[in-house]
Amino acid sequence: MGIKHKIKLPDAIIAATSLVYDLTLITRNSTDFKNIDELRLINPWDFEMPREALIMPSLRLFV
Repeated sequence: MGIKHKIKLPDAIIAATSLVYDLTLITRNSTDFKNIDELRLINPWDFEMPREALIMPSLRLFV
């Protein structure tokens, strides 16, 4: 059996939904999900906006 990490039920449901539907989870609260290896996770506050997105609003990734 592997190492166990505690996770709150709402976070577990969010992570499970992302995994089942093959989604990337975008959240500022990345520390609660860091122990789920299979989960694709993006913290938009750690993300550097491409310069083109500032010039061309249609390329914005986050609003």
